[in-house]
Amino acid sequence: MLRQSSRTVVREVLDNRWLRWLIILVFLIVATWVVGQVGSFLMQYLDTFLLFFIAWMLAFTLRPLAEKLQEENLPGRNHPIGWVGAVNVVYLGVLLMLVLLGWLIMPPLVEQIQNLVTFLSGSQFTDFQNWVVKQLHDLGVQDKDISNFINTFGGQALDFTRQALNFVQGLFGVIFNVIIILVLSYIFMSDGKRIADGLRNVVPVRYRDQVRLLGSSMESSFGGFLRGQFLMGLIYGSVVGIVLAVFHLNFALLAAIVTALFMLVPLIGYVAAYVPPVVIALVDSISPQHTSWAGSASWWIILIVVVVVQALIVNVIAPKIMSESVGVHPLVVFAAMLLGSKIGGVWGALFGIPIAGVINVMTGQFFNSFIKPSTWFNAEPSGWQVVESIEEQDRMEAAGDGEEASDEPGKPAGVGQTSITVSQSFAPTNNGGAQEIGSRLPQMTRVSTITIADPSGDDQIIEALAAGSPAANLSATPSGDNADHKDEVTPAAPLGVGK
Repeated sequence: MLRQSSRTVVREVLDNRWLRWLIILVFLIVATWVVGQVGSFLMQYLDTFLLFFIAWMLAFTLRPLAEKLQEENLPGRNHPIGWVGAVNVVYLGVLLMLVLLGWLIMPPLVEQIQNLVTFLSGSQFTDFQNWVVKQLHDLGVQDKDISNFINTFGGQALDFTRQALNFVQGLFGVIFNVIIILVLSYIFMSDGKRIADGLRNVVPVRYRDQVRLLGSSMESSFGGFLRGQFLMGLIYGSVVGIVLAVFHLNFALLAAIVTALFMLVPLIGYVAAYVPPVVIALVDSISPQHTSWAGSASWWIILIVVVVVQALIVNVIAPKIMSESVGVHPLVVFAAMLLGSKIGGVWGALFGIPIAGVINVMTGQFFNSFIKPSTWFNAEPSGWQVVESIEEQDRMEAAGDGEEASDEPGKPAGVGQTSITVSQSFAPTNNGGAQEIGSRLPQMTRVSTITIADPSGDDQIIEALAAGSPAANLSATPSGDNADHKDEVTPAAPLGVGK
């Protein structure tokens, strides 16, 4: 009773709009400060932390493949391969792929880096610098500014070459780090469930559903973001390498790898990815010794190709990835990238966006713990909302934090109950959004029946929601003008509960 009264008081206080926004502002300021402090601390141990972090990210990226393989039967046998077998197959494939890529790519890559060093110290690069100076003069740029540009450009080119040579010379160290990352990632993947269960067992029972949702959201944000960025980098880098090779231009493999790495960094990396292929084509076009069959026209043809390809990637693939895997507004994406780059440089810019997705989920979880969905934006219920059963929650709390009661004998705790015990609001605008909600329901609750408040009584939305949900039974109860309308639908292929 005391707990229920305190919750009611907190919700009544938070109904004050100005106080609510003040709490939000304070929460965001504190969260930003905490992230900055953690980032500053981790920067002191960046090398070690990156090994664990990249291994964790690799495990997230490869997990869906292992989940698909674990249900497959072994050749000549009638039982599935299982989780450990699936993980072994995935990492064996990754190891073989890395060995194959090293055997095929490393010799020509080392040769191209050595050729780049020769090029930067030769007459062809000097001719290119003189051509750039002439173009800037024609545009009316002052000599002082031109000199600063040339010094900066030449210095950056030499720095890049020096870093590339250091990479080649430290190849054994790189291989050693790759092996460590693979081993750590294998441990994260194979024992990930046990590690997660151990962390959840520390949390009180009544908060474990929220922790489960948070963990699932983290996996979706990080894993989905990295898979998407890797896909964009792979597509763009492959196109750049193929186009440069078709035009018989130098450094095709090196340019493909560099542009693919640029594409991993959102927004800023997209712009930087234009530079390598266009500069290579431009240098060749003004050189008396053309290697391209297109002659002086090669640079603008390549410019058109890379602009079109990147426009398709950025405007078609990237928005879909950002909205589905990270789930934050593009403005927040940009702010997260800038803040991340300020804290952790390139690595901060890369991982700032999925971290913003996790903070977004944590913020929603925090406020949904105190505020009813119906009072958050409007006084009346709006859209869909997952309805909290106070009676069920009180009954579970009365049973004690260490145990969860079950309505039916012989059923596991938390299964077969009549409603969920968490309060979380959604607002899908179409059937796709409803299916997405349905897929998230098992991450929020272990119960088999989900009750949905539906102001519209839209049968199509109800069916779409059920189609995406593995719940054994789902009922939609309308409100307002459709109070006499009620639908109950059962998915065609229930996947079960209690995961």
